[in-house]
Amino acid sequence: MVLASCVVGGCRCSRDDSDASDAQIDRQTLVEEAPHAPRPHVIFPAGVHGGDASLNAFVEHVLQVCQMGDYDAFRQLFGSIYEPTSLANFRRIWPQVKEIEIQRIHAGEGDPPAVYVVEAQARLRQEDRKGRKEVNLPIMIFREGDHWRLGPVPKEFRDRVGLTSTAPSTGQETDSGQ
Repeated sequence: MVLASCVVGGCRCSRDDSDASDAQIDRQTLVEEAPHAPRPHVIFPAGVHGGDASLNAFVEHVLQVCQMGDYDAFRQLFGSIYEPTSLANFRRIWPQVKEIEIQRIHAGEGDPPAVYVVEAQARLRQEDRKGRKEVNLPIMIFREGDHWRLGPVPKEFRDRVGLTSTAPSTGQETDSGQ
């Protein structure tokens, strides 16, 4: 499960599995397409909130996007060097997620920090192929210009704070030649 898998999709490693419909804009959210389908329940406890109100607002926005199944908004959450998962993968993962709970926010270095790592846990409606009903989902939140963005957690940060992920890698940077 890549939060869940970014919190419902993640970054993919390459552009090979792109879906022609990924290029569309203004598509319906999954909730609009299937209003009676169960949505993921999202939990962001007040005791977990960070000291930066804009960061907390971004985390709330990420959770709302995932809860609504809004692929267009989901794609915009990622940093410019990260390729979000395909629409097909997003559609496959979204109905499997029962609940997403933010458990911790780790601040990076600096004052104020420009990078945070959010630890979330996804609870699934049914066991996945590995027999899991719960998946740990670390994801990086960082500043890109004046905006918060998502990306995979660098290994060195994961090692420094002792993060464990039970999800597949959230992907890599795109090969944009930059």
